[in-house]
Parts: sequence; C-alpha cells; structure tokens
Amino acid sequence: MRRSYHGWQMALRGFGPRSLVATLVLVTALLCGAAAPASAQGTWVQLSSMPAAAFGTAAVTGGGKVWVVGGANGSTELKTAYSYDPAAATKWAQLPSMTFCRFGAGAAFVSGDLYVVGGVGTSLVSNPPQADDCPPGNPPPSDGAPGEPCPTGDVLCSVERYDPAHNSWSQVAHMHDSRYGVAVTQLNGLIYAIGGNDGTDTLKTVESYDPDTDTWTTRAPLHVARMWAAAAVGGDGRIYVVGGENDGGQLPTVEAYTPATNTWSTAVDSLPVPIAHAAAVQSGDGRVLLVGGSDDGGAYLDTVYAYTPSSDSWAQVSTLPSGPRAYEAAAPMPTAVGESMVVSGLGNGGLLASAWRFDFVDATNPVINAVTINNGAAWTNSPNVTVHVTATDAGGVASVAISNRAPFNGALVPAATKTYAYTPGGTDVAWDLSWARLAAGSVNPLKIYVQVTDGAGNLSAINQKASISLDTVDPAMVSGPGTRLVSGVALGGTSAPVQAFWKGSDDIAVTRYTLQRSIDGGATFTPLTLSPANAVASNRTVPRNCSCMYRVEASDAAGNTSAWATGPLFTASVVQEGATGTSHTGTWSTGTSSNYDGGHDRYASKAGASFSYSFTARSIAWVAPKSATRGQAKVYVDGHLIKTVTLYSASAKNRQLIFAKNWSEVGHHTFKIVVVGTRGHPRVDVDAFERLVGTP
Repeated sequence: MRRSYHGWQMALRGFGPRSLVATLVLVTALLCGAAAPASAQGTWVQLSSMPAAAFGTAAVTGGGKVWVVGGANGSTELKTAYSYDPAAATKWAQLPSMTFCRFGAGAAFVSGDLYVVGGVGTSLVSNPPQADDCPPGNPPPSDGAPGEPCPTGDVLCSVERYDPAHNSWSQVAHMHDSRYGVAVTQLNGLIYAIGGNDGTDTLKTVESYDPDTDTWTTRAPLHVARMWAAAAVGGDGRIYVVGGENDGGQLPTVEAYTPATNTWSTAVDSLPVPIAHAAAVQSGDGRVLLVGGSDDGGAYLDTVYAYTPSSDSWAQVSTLPSGPRAYEAAAPMPTAVGESMVVSGLGNGGLLASAWRFDFVDATNPVINAVTINNGAAWTNSPNVTVHVTATDAGGVASVAISNRAPFNGALVPAATKTYAYTPGGTDVAWDLSWARLAAGSVNPLKIYVQVTDGAGNLSAINQKASISLDTVDPAMVSGPGTRLVSGVALGGTSAPVQAFWKGSDDIAVTRYTLQRSIDGGATFTPLTLSPANAVASNRTVPRNCSCMYRVEASDAAGNTSAWATGPLFTASVVQEGATGTSHTGTWSTGTSSNYDGGHDRYASKAGASFSYSFTARSIAWVAPKSATRGQAKVYVDGHLIKTVTLYSASAKNRQLIFAKNWSEVGHHTFKIVVVGTRGHPRVDVDAFERLVGTP
C-alpha cells in the first residue's frame, strides 16, 4: 500500500506550481452567522513571520502561547520546536529540539505540559515510511540525538513531553499503534490519537492518553480508516474528525465521537468537497473551522469552512489571503476566546514564512424557535413554573434572558431580567412569575419576555408570545355527593343502578371532578371515570344491599383541588312484585322468563287494573320490561297522580326503571300503578321495585 505517503509524493514532485511553502500563522476570531460567500465574513491581518518554513507540523495552545513542532522543510524531517507569545515583544522563540524528528505528528497541551504524538522520521526523498514494531512497554526507536540530523527512521509510536518550567523534553508511555498523519486533540484532560497511517495501512484505530496515569487506552474505532484528517472539539462536547484520505482518495465525510458513550457517529453533514491535509480548530463559539487542505485531484485549497453542530451544516466563511495551502496545523490563540492560529503548509507559489490573523465578524442574530411555560399549559396554581426555550444560531446560542416586565424602548429592563446559560437543544429555566412584575402586568394571562444572545453578543428579537394564567384559589364542594334513583336505566342481575350527584364552585371554573365509590362502608374507595370530566352527575351501579357511599373532589384548570366531600351511607335493595307490602286489583297474571328479575313478574291488560306497593324508603323505582306489545299506565304516589308513563318500545328491553321518585328523607309511602288499556298493546308489567334507604 502506497497511498499512505501519497501526499508526500505529490508535495515533492518539484518546485514548480506546487513548491514547498513556509509556515503560515492564521488567527481566527469567533465564527458565527450563516453560510456566506468567501471573504464575506471577517478580516485578515498579517503578523510577524515564523522563523523557519515547514509543513506537516503540529500546533497546540497552552500556557498563554501557541506551540509549533516538527514537520519537514522539503529535504528532511524536523525536530525543531517553537513558541509564539502574542504578548511578547519578540513573538517567536525557538525551544530545545525534540528527541526525534516528527513529520505528521499531533500535539496537545494538558496540565501545563506540551505533548507531541507519533509522526515519522523517514527521509522524504530516500525512503517511504515503514511501521516500527512498538508494543506497549518497549522503548521507542532511536531516531537521532537532540541537535543532530535525523537518520532514516520508522513511523513512530513514541510520545514526547515538553516541560515549559524546566525547558526540557522527556519520553512518556508510547501508543499501542505507530501513527503519522494522525489527528490529535484533547478533551476532558485526555489526549486522543485518531487514525493515521502505520507505514503500511491507513488506520481506523483510536486511543487516548491519560497524563495522570501515563497510560494509553484503546477507544472505539472510526467507521472509516483515514489519515491526514483534521480533528477539533465542537461546542457540543464531541470530537469531530474531518475529511482525510485513504486508499479510496480524499474523503468528504465527518465522524463525531461522544466520550461518554465511547461511540462514533457518521450522521454528520459531509464537507462540500473531499478534503485532506487541512487544519481544524474550534472557533470559540462552538463551531469547527477547517482551513485549506487539498482536494482529491491534489490541488491545494484556499477555502475556510465552518461547521455548526447545532444545525449540522458546513458553510464557507472566507478564503486564505495568501492563496491555497495544505499540510497546515491549527490551534486556538491565547489572546481571546475565538481566536485561533493555523500554522505551516504547502502552497502553489513556493515556501512562505508569512503569518496571518483572521478576525471573524458575526453579524447574524440568533432566532428563538419556541418559548413554552409548563409545557404549554394554559393555567398554573403556582408562580414557580418551568420555561423552556429553543433557539438557533449559526455559531450557537450562548444565553437566555427572561423578564416578567414588558420591554422599555425595545429592550428588556435590566433590573427585571435574569440571564441563564443556554443548553444546546433547548434550555429549561425554573422561573418565578411574580418576580419584579409590575401590578399592571399582573392580570391574567401573565406574559413573559424572552431574548437570547449568541457568543458574539448578537441579540434575538424579544419573544412576547408565551403566557400562562395564575390561579391559587382552591375550588370548593357546595353540595353532595348525594344519591338518587332515575328512570331510563336498567337493573343488573346482582347490582342496582344509582345516580350520584354533586356540585362544586371555583373563582374561575371547575374543570374536573374526581369521583370515588366505597362498597364496604367507607373502608376503601375506588376511583371512577367521569365523562365529561366536569360532569355533576353520574349513573353507576352498586351491589344490592351493600353499605355504600361516594366521595368527590373538585379541581380547576390550574390544578387547585378542593377537599374531599364524602356522602352518607346508603343501601340499594330490590323487592319482587309479590313481596310484603304489594297488593293489586283486577286480573294480574304471573309471567315467567329468565329476563325477569327473580325469573317472574306480574302483568295486566284490562283498563283500571291496579298494582300497589306500600314501603318505607327515601327513593323508589318501578322495574318492568318494555316492548312493542306493552302500553301505558298511570302512576300515583301517596294518592296523587304523578304522571302517565308508557312501557312501549319498538325493541325489547328488560328490567327497565320505568319511573323513579326521590324524597329528602326516609319515610313511609305508597306507590300505585293503574293500567290505561292502550289499544292494540295494553299490557303493563310489574317486575320489581328498587328502593334506597339512608340519608340522600
């Protein structure tokens, strides 16, 4: 396999239109905003040049400086190391040389020390790189003494540490795999070495180094083997590995690593074109910046792309002012959040030693997508609510500001506004609707005012759409639950129908009642479903002769709830048509059917025939079948004609409560049924009587 050093061969094919270029230094400011044409965003400022030209270097920031190490100058690999101090009069300073020459290495700065990982020390001209056998525990290969030229060597698995306090280099535990063209980044105190080439194969393998324990740990592999990829940490806390190359050529794909789950995802927007040999760095506002590189045809690029994790999209934001370049490295600048340095590379016009700073301008305002209070509820019974805000911005939303007070002169009132950090995907804020609210704004519904800010300080429009009504007054039960008998329902085989009824009140409105029933004298209660939820009566069945009771509570839209109102004990019983207290005049025959309660009933067809029942109860109901052959009857209670009822029905219905009468207390009463003698269907039946005893 020779694709592994394809990039070197391309670079060394002569010093014509693709000759070596010197190190380039680029400093970028915060990257924000949407996609824009090249050069539309930001400005470039030329800085002092790097002391010596190189490509394939590694760069990292730490301790207030940018560190640039290794690489090659076209004739040999380099073990040189430099620091760039933006605060010093002399910006560039040369450090002691590394132990080994390192081309295509990676760099990290953790806990005050500089680490240089892998690379290759083979002569670019004489020999392609070969893998060294470098298992854990063996010393790294000797690759030239400090200060001496680099002999032909191998792809390295060794790692060097530079201690700025003592101005010295030392060796630490080496990697499991030899790697050059390796992507290196740091996250949460660990150094990640990703992909690369071992001199024979392009790698998928990934490992991390813990400086505290001086150990390397194998991590989940990439989905696609790649070398000369670029890596940076996004604002969402994931490691992004961008582009690179393998035997199939340059890659447009991007993979994202989540440390918490040790997983790689390929569900990331691809680059607009395949790119390898580029530099990546976080822009400071959460986006990943990709500078230069080369395409699959070997042409060097002058593009600057930015990836926004929140929108999963790439956009070109600028072009390099000094032309195309590849094999550069990138690191954040220590001067300010969002500034970055990109160093070294190969260009079309020869070796370059110029340095540049890219000041990125974010003029795009973030946008609030939605604001909800308590998941969109219309009412709350507490001023303490949860406000959920979702917003988008090309560079990422930084903060959320909330106020209970209407804006003044188009801005939130500072003394009445609180600000919170924004969480990607949406922020939940515990909010007090009463805080700093004016009396004029305390009328339902209560509005809140929300504004978000991005990392560059750009403000969204103020969202004034979210509101909720506050009600802290509990409903009350006015009456009930009582019980009564009603007509139009059917007697069960072992149960009796009873209607429970009640009434509640609220300063706004009762929106829901909760009804429960006990059939054991109040020892236990069972919840019952109401439809609609604010119904004030419900037809139910209870076991015959049970010691039963109901209880009910009222709730309003805000969730305020009354105390339970518990009704009195009652018993529903059923007596047959031949029971004590019944009598009749005229001819009444006995009917038998399994459809009748008790298996039998009495019926008459001649006008004037009567059936009476004398009883003690607070409610009474006449039970009879209905059908197309049955007719009308007059109902008398305590000697008074109450109404004329009909037992006619086009379809047969059994055990129907034909007529019901209720009183406010238990008493002695008489119930009388008189046959009307309806022409064609005069029959009238008496199947049973249901009665209630106990307080209503």
